[in-house]
Formats: sequence, C-alpha cells, structure tokens
Amino acid sequence: MTQSIQTSVDRTVSEITTNQRHAIEELVGGDLAPDQRIFVLAYRPGIEPSEAVKSAARSLIDELLTKAHGNANQQDLVPGEIEAAIDEAIQSANE
Repeated sequence: MTQSIQTSVDRTVSEITTNQRHAIEELVGGDLAPDQRIFVLAYRPGIEPSEAVKSAARSLIDELLTKAHGNANQQDLVPGEIEAAIDEAIQSANE
C-alpha cells in the first residue's frame, strides 16, 4: 500500500502530536504555544511545481496572510509593531 506524501502541512500546534511539537520546537529554536500555527512546505530545489500545486500554495499563503492581518487588527497592532515583532523573532531564532 502506497501512502500519499503531503508537500505542505498547515496545523495549529494543539493539533499535532507531542513528538511532532518537540521536533518543530527544536527546528525553530523555541517553545510553541498551543494556539500558534505551523506551516511546513517540502520541495525539491530546481524542480518547478505544477500549476495546480503553485495555485494551492498561493491560496494557502493568501489565507494565512488574511488571518494574520485579521489577528493584528483585533489586537490593534500597527505595521511598525508587527515588523518589530517579526525582526525580534528572526533575531531570536538566529541566536
């Protein structure tokens, strides 16, 4: 029996197993909150995906960005605060 391999996964941390959570925390270099979302994309460099795969990826990214903007608006965050938070997260991940 052949199992289909997913090339992308989008889950809330609370939806993944403890082992998966620990592996991802090790990859990102820190603890994850249960309400955070995980997006993983597997690809082969140099091999262009099909139009269907690219379209699905664009749709997912658009959906994630829409949710992120909605969350930012609910928390009354301004773009400068969002950029500062992103920069801080990147810096922490690189340390």
